[in-house]
Amino acid sequence: MRLALAFAEVGFPVFPVDVFWDEEKKRWRKVPCIKEWETRATTKTIQLLVWWRQWPCAMPGIPPGRCGKVIVDADRHGGSDGVELFHELDRTRGPFPVHPFNTTKSGGEHHWFAQPATPIRWAKWAGGEVLGHGRFVVGYVVPQGECPELPRVFWNGAEFQTPTTMGTAAKSDRHVNPVSPAVPMGCVVVTEHQRNYASCSLRNDSAELWACHEGARNIKLNAVAYSMGRQIARGWIARDRVKEFLLRACKANGLFKDDGEAQCRATIASGINAGMKRPYHDIGAA
Repeated sequence: MRLALAFAEVGFPVFPVDVFWDEEKKRWRKVPCIKEWETRATTKTIQLLVWWRQWPCAMPGIPPGRCGKVIVDADRHGGSDGVELFHELDRTRGPFPVHPFNTTKSGGEHHWFAQPATPIRWAKWAGGEVLGHGRFVVGYVVPQGECPELPRVFWNGAEFQTPTTMGTAAKSDRHVNPVSPAVPMGCVVVTEHQRNYASCSLRNDSAELWACHEGARNIKLNAVAYSMGRQIARGWIARDRVKEFLLRACKANGLFKDDGEAQCRATIASGINAGMKRPYHDIGAA
């Protein structure tokens, strides 16, 4: 779930994908959990919460065509070594434009480029595939060990930045544009604009929660708490103030009465704690 939210927060529409090891074919299989996944992929937190509640072990699928990107998939599934072929092409026919890439579970590489003027859907090359519209990749990074690490992938228009956590997969600095390390919280000065921004967010989100209908209230509460938790982490607003506003909204929409105070407080705490692990991005001056 945290992987899906991480990609969605920075503009990548995602959808749930079942990833499993095919013992017969000796390779990883990736099967979308939903139909029409390219058009239904979304960045909306509430829809992602619904999907991942239904498929809690799913990984986020990313349709590159929806993002204006095309991915050169360098495979290592037996046969030609796509990674070596790609780097050989880079040396002999390149250099390729500066771009980010990450390793896959099978030891291959995904190289991200902007879609050309004539959109690419799919193509086969000696070392693997070229993935565009109608195709998807799974958003994961495994720099060390067996557990996926949260991929802090940031997207700004046509530019990609790849985090230092992905640098373990890098062969050359020409392919990687690291994100600057986060500034320690103790060194951050909170501006009036940031405080006002958080206050407005809390008021607007609380108003939506007040009006939320039965069946969607708990999901909305969790989403709002998560969003505000990210701003609490930046020091823009007090945790107690957020809890107070959200509890008022729960009383207004009936969730407090139906589920009880303890459950409402637990949902708020869970959402805030998850959000604080993903501090809100910088915002410019008003």
